[in-house]
Amino acid sequence: MEKMLRKISLDDIEIPNIPDIAVRVLALLEDEYCPLKRLEEFILEDQALTAYILRIANAPFYKSGKSINTLTDAIMTIGMHNIVALVSVISLISQAATEGQDTDLMRHAIAVSTASALLARHAKVVTEDEALIAGLLHDIGKLVLFANAPSHYKAAKEKVKKEKRPFAEIENELFGFDHCDIGCMVARKWRLPGLYENTIRHHHDEEIKNFTDSQTIGYDDLLCSIVRLADKVVLDAGAGSGKSTEKNPQALLDLLKIGESVYIEIAKKIGG
Repeated sequence: MEKMLRKISLDDIEIPNIPDIAVRVLALLEDEYCPLKRLEEFILEDQALTAYILRIANAPFYKSGKSINTLTDAIMTIGMHNIVALVSVISLISQAATEGQDTDLMRHAIAVSTASALLARHAKVVTEDEALIAGLLHDIGKLVLFANAPSHYKAAKEKVKKEKRPFAEIENELFGFDHCDIGCMVARKWRLPGLYENTIRHHHDEEIKNFTDSQTIGYDDLLCSIVRLADKVVLDAGAGSGKSTEKNPQALLDLLKIGESVYIEIAKKIGG
């Protein structure tokens, strides 16, 4: 066990290129003459990707009204400007699933994206679609860690389960870095929007910037705060590995002007 738990270097982690399908989607989006129907037809060629997009667009309580049954409606619901980030992370998740990735990580990512969108709806300080994508992307570093060092990832997960401590805390002890560091490198290599990189990097930070006044905090940090709170809700509900790092959720609730009753109701929905 001690050999398995020896520290590894962040330099040893191979950061994957943005998935080929995401590159092709980006090329289609950059063509101003490309109709939405062409984008839909292209994505439909990948059944797993299509299923994930529809699943996310129909996430419980994300949108009210009728079910979303077509890819076009799903893309419009989530937002065209988010589709490249969405396709990228789903492709990585799908690849990991075929390589034996544990389902907890995928279940956690989708649950956090749902909780983030719900919280954003009530907070009204960030858009729901960006909250959904940020929630889906927040732990992308764990997928890369699993792909590069599966034995280390599994050892960290076992230690997390045994000691009931936060995953990032265990990672830093064992490796000298955590999934936030890896995820930030992925975001930069994939050229994801800065607001997502900010959330990936800082969703386990100890402090909350200017949490007494949401008017003095930047949009990117408000989005990160939404995901931090969503991550706690989901981990407390048992969807994911480890304990939440959040020590003062009330400060986040105050920042976002979300009442405790709303928070409890969202927790029940996620837990149910």
